Formats: sequence, C-alpha cells, structure tokens
Amino acid sequence: TPACDLRSLLALKIKREILIALADKTLYPHDPEKREEIYDKYKDYLSA
Repeated sequence: TPACDLRSLLALKIKREILIALADKTLYPHDPEKREEIYDKYKDYLSA
C-alpha cells in the first residue's frame, strides 16, 4: 500500500515495522521455512 493511502500514523508505523522485520529477516525466528516463504513473497517490496 502506498504511504499516501495510509491515513494514520499507526498504519505507517505498522507498515514500517513489517518492512524492517522482512529486511532483517527477524520474522518467524523459529521457523526458517516460513520466514523464507514470506520473504520470497514480499521481497519485491523491499527493493522498491
């Protein structure tokens, strides 16, 4: 979702936290398969 479509500071903070977790690969720390699956699904958003 583009930042201009997020109308609250909370939504922007949540989006930021999700992108940071994806970039650092700290999502699903105990499940490497799930982490890689999610990373592969959303990796296009990290390079944008």
